[in-house]
Amino acid sequence: MDISFPNQKKLQLEAAIMIYKQKTRYYSDGTYAAILHKIESNGRFLPGKNLDTNAFLYYFNNPSTRLKITFQDEKVLGKSYDSIVWYEKSRLTPVYFLVNDREQEINQKLNALSGKTVLWPPLLFMIRGTTLYCKALNCNRRPTLKSKLFVAPFTHINESNGAVCLPSGVSIDRQKSLEENMANISEYFYQGIFGHKTGSMQQIKHPGGHDGFWIEYMQKEKYCRFPVNRLIETNQTLEDFLK
Repeated sequence: MDISFPNQKKLQLEAAIMIYKQKTRYYSDGTYAAILHKIESNGRFLPGKNLDTNAFLYYFNNPSTRLKITFQDEKVLGKSYDSIVWYEKSRLTPVYFLVNDREQEINQKLNALSGKTVLWPPLLFMIRGTTLYCKALNCNRRPTLKSKLFVAPFTHINESNGAVCLPSGVSIDRQKSLEENMANISEYFYQGIFGHKTGSMQQIKHPGGHDGFWIEYMQKEKYCRFPVNRLIETNQTLEDFLK
């Protein structure tokens, strides 16, 4: 079988890639396998062999469909077809709070301090599919695979897995590149408003918990560095996070 595309030479059928999906009786666990079958001139399929990602992409590596080499921001730590991981250094920027339960005095104090410019901790982000994850770092430089990860001391973040609860109207657009989503989400995160807590675990080491820490911290006159000794260590390293 031969086919032709506009402005291209005639192409001859050479192989077929068949996608298999693991499935139990009731559900699929999302495991896929790509099998390549060479095809003889008479149309007969030869026994297949498993394809890894690099071998799969080889078939698109020609002048008309070659994947372009793209410049990577220095903040980017890893990238796959549907995921990107990057870090942000500690920065001096406003932090916003809006706690709906204003009857409690501590919440009134937190709301009153909203918008003050403070030094944020170094943060690690990951977009995977349509989900944003966030962890904290205890060092203000590019992390290594062995760097330990910490609970991000903010509300709207699940303390266990770091999943961020995005507000209505904010989403990861699968029609945009990972880099575009990275830039948009970073801007949203640092300009966002923190409100309700997500999860039940402790977010930071402080007698007053999350609210008590931020009230005390935001009342400081000067900021030299974020008190990373207050961060709660997880059982993950960056290497674990990338997996």
